[in-house]
Amino acid sequence: MDDEVLSDVDGEASDILKKADIKRLVFRHAAIRSAVFLGSDDLLATASADNSLDIWKLGNFELMKSLKNAGSSISQVRTSSEAKQLVGSGMDGCLYLWDVSSGQPIWVGESDFSLLCCDVCSCHDGLIVSGSDMDRTIMLWDQRSDQVVHRVCNLCSGNISSVEFCPDGTRIAAACTTGPAVIYDLRSQSRTLRLDDDSVYISDLAFSKDGRNLLTTAMNGRVGFFDLASGAYRLGTHRSSLDSTIDIPACYTCCHFSNSQLNMFACGATDGSIRLWDGWTRELVLQTTGHLSIVTNCQFSPSDKSLLTTYADGKGQLTLWNLDELAKMRKWRSRGDMSSPPEVIEGSAKLKYAVLAVLSRG
Repeated sequence: MDDEVLSDVDGEASDILKKADIKRLVFRHAAIRSAVFLGSDDLLATASADNSLDIWKLGNFELMKSLKNAGSSISQVRTSSEAKQLVGSGMDGCLYLWDVSSGQPIWVGESDFSLLCCDVCSCHDGLIVSGSDMDRTIMLWDQRSDQVVHRVCNLCSGNISSVEFCPDGTRIAAACTTGPAVIYDLRSQSRTLRLDDDSVYISDLAFSKDGRNLLTTAMNGRVGFFDLASGAYRLGTHRSSLDSTIDIPACYTCCHFSNSQLNMFACGATDGSIRLWDGWTRELVLQTTGHLSIVTNCQFSPSDKSLLTTYADGKGQLTLWNLDELAKMRKWRSRGDMSSPPEVIEGSAKLKYAVLAVLSRG
């Protein structure tokens, strides 16, 4: 890690950040648009701005295979629950499905507009969702063919920028370039929640692993953490989100929930920073500047041992952060199994669970 990147960090914290930056790899001489782990911490699929789509072995930085592509730029890649297939949304309006083991395409589905996002349902066999950049529509595809089985028009007030299935596969969250995120229920085939807040241009969204909360990041420096039972913020009584723009002005570009701690999530920003939050206590657990450019992806590894980040530097670089090292930073808390959040009373947390360990600088 470059010393100038750590110019605002001194002493022990600087040493911890240097140890936490365990691997910085250059994949291709093109920015990585999207990346996804393939069922393990060691396998990663990347889609780059030069239209390449590759599968890497992170342990020894080995290119295992390049997937055959039609030449289109892939905006997002997602994997099936067993990591046997890879889905990619194309800027040419096509949805691509590849076989991971062979690297060959299974089918290519066509639509009328560029596809900015996609996701694969982990519960219902053969269901894929994609979002369009022009007609405010999400489409549900049959994974066993290239057919659209359901189309939801005018779901959002703007072009669809992000979509995701909830963990049990019953709902879809969709975000757009203008207006709030919405929840669509597949059982009733209707929009059930409109998550109004002051976000402008929602860049990414994510369900918590238990499906109870939804996280959104926006280009006006807002991070929303919503309770889906009520559609309200879980962050106290004020209509404000997790906003750090008072300290460091930045636009948030991406977000991802921890796989083991239901309340913990990471966000990347245009100022090159990574922020880890505790959504239940509204606490900024960790903030570090580890990039020299816009962070485009952040993702916890399946085991939660590392955090992967990519950025728009045009060089195809990514960084793997060691979360055990980052846990030594001040404010990081390691908790046991938490089935319910703390009660928030006048900004302080009354915990319903025992804090098993507190890792701090002293």
